[in-house]
Amino acid sequence: MQTIRHLTAITLATMALSGQALAGSYPTGHAAMSVQISDEAGFNWDLNLTPFSSYDASTGNFGLNLSSVQTPVSDALGEWKKGTTQVYDTKTDTYVNIPGISWHSWATVNGTIGSGAADPSNPWRTSVTFTALGNIDPDMSYGFFAKNNTNTTQTYTVNYGESIAPTINGNYTLHADISGGVTNPSGTGAINVSQVPGFTKLQAVRLSSDGGTTFVNGGVDVGNAYTSTTFGSQAYGNDSADTTGTGNYNYWDFKTQFTLSAKDTIALTGYTEITAVPEPASWILPVLGLAGLGALRRYRQR
Repeated sequence: MQTIRHLTAITLATMALSGQALAGSYPTGHAAMSVQISDEAGFNWDLNLTPFSSYDASTGNFGLNLSSVQTPVSDALGEWKKGTTQVYDTKTDTYVNIPGISWHSWATVNGTIGSGAADPSNPWRTSVTFTALGNIDPDMSYGFFAKNNTNTTQTYTVNYGESIAPTINGNYTLHADISGGVTNPSGTGAINVSQVPGFTKLQAVRLSSDGGTTFVNGGVDVGNAYTSTTFGSQAYGNDSADTTGTGNYNYWDFKTQFTLSAKDTIALTGYTEITAVPEPASWILPVLGLAGLGALRRYRQR
């Protein structure tokens, strides 16, 4: 009996290493989402999407709560409503179309401020759709659609961040990728998607040790410039990056920035995951636990 008690203690200690899974719930998490848009004609929009974020403490999943836009909602900047865009789903390992938040400006192509139904001869200057999936474990994926109806270049900045729990404390691996498609209508010239000055890629993953107040670059920037004179829809991407590092982080985010040429459309899907790498000493208890279970079986057989 003394041997059995000792082995049971080792097994319990091993199980304690996965305490978060045993507890059946996750720590409190928070997300932040925003989109900034500007065009060369001097129009600027700053969209706060954080009120649409949702978090399920029983699963650790992040997403969107679209209950407030079951019917279109207007404010001074434009109109909000439900939409659909593509995102990468880790559960199915596929790209899926899921509900997102759609927005269009009240400002029209000729510079007037409109409302109500769109006028095909004078459409809204810009429209976007955003959706997100994530888990506090953590991984993050977003889908972003943008349409530039103007004759000028527009710049888009998308920020999407989440809590990390358990926090990264030590060695880790970090992965990121981006893919999507673009559409160049006939008669509009070349399509150009390019980096914002000062950045070498469209999408960056940033890491924070103070809950998102300050950030450092994670070293997995992805997303190349794209130019084509071909008309119609065409693929953009794929681009991916991996790295390893050491640090203490409790929050992270995407910062995706790009310029889009006149009359063109883009749809992007970004994905990232970070995984803690245990120190060699942290494997001692699991190994002892497995050895203990084997010894216990042999003891019972005797």
